[in-house]
Amino acid sequence: MVACTSGSDAQKEIKVASSSETEKIDGKALHKESCSKCHDSSVYTKPDRKIKSLDSLEKRVSACNANIGSDLEPEELKAISTFLNSEYYKF
Repeated sequence: MVACTSGSDAQKEIKVASSSETEKIDGKALHKESCSKCHDSSVYTKPDRKIKSLDSLEKRVSACNANIGSDLEPEELKAISTFLNSEYYKF
């Protein structure tokens, strides 16, 4: 990641983020724009839901991505899974 800022003397300062710095991906927003096209949150709260572990949740999110052709990156899928787990599943 490169960020450019200009100072009062019109010189540019370039800061390169270290590899340990990562951008926070908004799983909630990704969920809203990708997952909510097909279903609402009731699938996560059904008493007989099929998702019983974090691993199965991550696999389901990945399968949904493939089924609808969203082409989300692995980090984005992880962000969606993390959001769903923190909001609904609590594994």
